[in-house]
Amino acid sequence: MKTYFMSIMFAVLISVFAGMILPDKWDKYIKIITGLIIISTIVTPLKKTWDFNYDEYLLKYDEIETDGTEYQRQLITKELGNKIKNDISDRLSEEFQVDPEVKVTIGIDQENKITGVKIIELNGDDLSDKIYDRLMEIYAPEEVIINGVKKNN
Repeated sequence: MKTYFMSIMFAVLISVFAGMILPDKWDKYIKIITGLIIISTIVTPLKKTWDFNYDEYLLKYDEIETDGTEYQRQLITKELGNKIKNDISDRLSEEFQVDPEVKVTIGIDQENKITGVKIIELNGDDLSDKIYDRLMEIYAPEEVIINGVKKNN
């Protein structure tokens, strides 16, 4: 900002100095030329806003918005997956008195909508077919994997 005011003051000083040195018959031409120099000095910072690439800014804004939407979707699916995982652990503990390691994958379609539970993975001891039947009844996942073995419907 300091340099901006300094350049304006310099243009004004040149204008005054030129008016003093050059003959009086050139006075109206000197005023026009020095006036144009002063105006161009004042308008120069505005050129930066004219040169601003709004298309590039809008593309970056769209990328940020898309990234934000993606991040929000990831947070929602992660939180939903954790809640289902905790529900499965609590349910198996209460109903079957087992405490397996549980992993849950949430299904998402092309339009980023949650379609339900995609995969339930269980690892632990004493995991029976009754547990598989109960998981299918409550959560209706696409697949259930128990101790590394994929169970079929």
